[in-house]
Amino acid sequence: MSTSPSIERVASRFLEAKYDPFEPKSADEVLYTHLYTIRPDAMDELNQDVTGEASARTALLKRARAWSLDKFTEHMEQYAWNNRIDELRNGLAEEPLQYRVVVNRKTKAKGNTAKGDVAQLQENLKELYKYEKWADQWELVVQPRPKSDYRKLDALVAMRKERERAWASLYKQLREQKPGIQEDRSGGNWASLLVVDQGVKVGGIQAENIERTDFEKVPALKSKPVLSGGCWEDILKLAERFGDGEVWAIHKSTLWPEYRGKGLGFNLYEKLIHTLKRRPGPVYLEAGECLRSGGSTFGLTSADAHRVWKKLVVKYPSSGTVIAIV
Repeated sequence: MSTSPSIERVASRFLEAKYDPFEPKSADEVLYTHLYTIRPDAMDELNQDVTGEASARTALLKRARAWSLDKFTEHMEQYAWNNRIDELRNGLAEEPLQYRVVVNRKTKAKGNTAKGDVAQLQENLKELYKYEKWADQWELVVQPRPKSDYRKLDALVAMRKERERAWASLYKQLREQKPGIQEDRSGGNWASLLVVDQGVKVGGIQAENIERTDFEKVPALKSKPVLSGGCWEDILKLAERFGDGEVWAIHKSTLWPEYRGKGLGFNLYEKLIHTLKRRPGPVYLEAGECLRSGGSTFGLTSADAHRVWKKLVVKYPSSGTVIAIV
């Protein structure tokens, strides 16, 4: 269904009357726009979380940690339309007069002008309105711009100062590390945990329930053969003590560098072990390097992960880099 021109015209005038381009924007309004409207460039690493996904929230956290407060504030202010301050200030200086086109004491149009432009404005309006039925009835009323326009400028400047204080507070908050571990998904053949800091994924761990086969087969665990090579000997040693069970391997574990060396990695593994403990029967958890074959880098266990495994094999029944979860 189409909208009639008259309705569109009324709606347009209503919106124009309601919209004020110089309305001050609070920090909350700007932040909302930034988080829920702006779509950051997915190719910029400063926008990507640990999974490679880009988001405005990640962009804020990473920029706060990579940039100075001044640069961070400048970044936030670009979404605050603060150029409106200069626009209004220049407008008040260059066009200090307000004009109104009045017909029978009703204002048909209004705007701003300079004293030297009034005569030309009069001529332009004559040409503009020459076909109106009230073409010979209108008058041009010129007066100083209302004090409310100057108050708008003061309000814009005051709000910018208030926002800058809010950006300093947000900057400080984002620079503080507040990581927590939460379950991403578990069940079936996968278990996954995430490290989340202020809504941003900064680390995580994934484990896979594996069924590995090769040409040379060794005794099975729960009738599922394990690979000849890797850590199978360690798995079988533990199976002799605790019985048949599922074999799980660390598929991937990672933490952003600034979160390492603080015990968070060990806690991440501990949470994973707690998750796997819900499985029936014993579970044998091996390091990712047990999945390696030939010269592949798949399953490479980092130096940080090795430090965690050194603690795990002391705390839990173990053989090599395999632990028994019973």
